[in-house]
Amino acid sequence: MAQDYAEAAKWYQKAAQQGIAMAQLSLGGLYEIGQGVSKDITQAAKWYQKAAEQGNQDAQYSLGMLYMAGQGIPKDQQKAAFWLGKAAAQGDSMAQAMLQTLDVKSSTTTGNAAVSPCLALVEQGQFKKAFKCLEPLAEVGDAEAQDKLGMLYIGGAGLQIKATPRRSTTLAVPKNWNKAYPRISPRRPFGTRRPPNRGMPRPRTI
Repeated sequence: MAQDYAEAAKWYQKAAQQGIAMAQLSLGGLYEIGQGVSKDITQAAKWYQKAAEQGNQDAQYSLGMLYMAGQGIPKDQQKAAFWLGKAAAQGDSMAQAMLQTLDVKSSTTTGNAAVSPCLALVEQGQFKKAFKCLEPLAEVGDAEAQDKLGMLYIGGAGLQIKATPRRSTTLAVPKNWNKAYPRISPRRPFGTRRPPNRGMPRPRTI
């Protein structure tokens, strides 16, 4: 069977309207690149958001990237940080890296959209995921992320941390006053080139 993006879009639309997150993601991808439908970033954002709100990691990343780029929809660094933070909280390494390029710094200790997904993980007791979510934000200067990261070190969350060039090979992070509220220097920017589209439909086993 030959590829037919228009036919694919038709069926994705039907499934997406019934709330199927993967169909919403795929339909958003078709609208973003203009395959099978006219290119429409507003529609792409609409369907990405519907899937993202259901917890779809790729949709969260793709929506965050649309807000980060500001092409076809208003550029919004806070919304970009929020959705990338959601994806990062699920372990998305690309989202974690892209968070480091955002100029989003909290001036208070409440109401920071970028940090909110990380705080939810703390409340759920998922400290390892919370650490991975908070660390990229903390390293680019987000005051609230730095504060919460320091609190994790002070409290001793028993986080299992893999060895990296910047970190020792200790098996866990116990209470550690020396690491609490550290002076965190920004990492070298990851880069500004946008990674490949996440919403582009991929072959799936039926």
